Amino acid sequence: MAWQRISTSFLVIAVIVLAADVSFSTASFPSLLTRKSGPTSTTPRSKPACTSPSPSQPLAPSPSPYADDVIKATLHAKKPPAQAMLSIGGANSGPGTFSNMVSDGDNRAAFINSTITTARKYGFDGLDFDWEFPSNPSDMSNLSIFFEEWWKAVDSEASDSGKPPLLLSAAVYFASRFFIDTPRAYPVEAIAKYLDFVNPMCFDYHGSWDTSVTAGYGDATLWKSWKLKDPKNHGIGAPADGIGPGNNGILLYSDIVAYNDEHHASVVYDGETVSEYSYSGTDWIGYDGPTSVEKKVEYAKTKDLGGYFFWALGYDMNWTLSAIGSIKYMGRNALEPT
Repeated sequence: MAWQRISTSFLVIAVIVLAADVSFSTASFPSLLTRKSGPTSTTPRSKPACTSPSPSQPLAPSPSPYADDVIKATLHAKKPPAQAMLSIGGANSGPGTFSNMVSDGDNRAAFINSTITTARKYGFDGLDFDWEFPSNPSDMSNLSIFFEEWWKAVDSEASDSGKPPLLLSAAVYFASRFFIDTPRAYPVEAIAKYLDFVNPMCFDYHGSWDTSVTAGYGDATLWKSWKLKDPKNHGIGAPADGIGPGNNGILLYSDIVAYNDEHHASVVYDGETVSEYSYSGTDWIGYDGPTSVEKKVEYAKTKDLGGYFFWALGYDMNWTLSAIGSIKYMGRNALEPT
């Protein structure tokens, strides 16, 4: 299975989104990994029968990583080493973009070759696919084909270059099946066989589209606010009447810290939802704070998951939540200089 490529030292992943030259031929062009005991080999596997998605489009040579790439050099110097992933896609890429890509063999081949070449050129350790979201059963079926071809191309490139195979991951919906809009399900067999891990995006259950009650379900550093109907009724699920402070009710964690300080807001940890919220007058903000991050990382460890991910490092406040998560997961020496 694909996850066998990962050694026990693989505990931290930094996902870096670049505006890289990743392309495909058409003009129309957001981790669940069970930790295993004992090291596993990073030697490239035997070459499968199908070694390339398109023999007519050979992979370009893999240049050495740039010597002055401080971010990846810092990650690789960590003990244990951290891995840098190139993430492609995101909420703003549009679901039709990837639908067009995965539905055509030539498009898939061009995209796959381009991603591998780009990852090697810039010294990344793996590739992450963030399609938000496949829209129908046909998209899901084509996604399965894409994952298989991507894996085989990565395996072939590693065999030819003698380098460890690039890791492959995907950001996915929080459930394997979509139960709203068009019913469809992820190709779980292909995911289990061809990806090293997935990152379920467990946030945005509520937002500006649903302003009747407060809710504490956002992402770790990107959160939502509401206006309370009654300032005295401020718990999770309290009646609300519209969005609160922020950009359309959205605040970064750094903004929340500043808001709480400036408005002398009351801060509450809710053990039932494992989240935190603050309120001042009718303003109500749900978010993850130090306590809830500790509890969630602790939960991930009890379930023997390979890690956790959140959006996004740059939205933290002086690395507060990032440091808490790392210490809880790997111990205090996680932050010691290497």
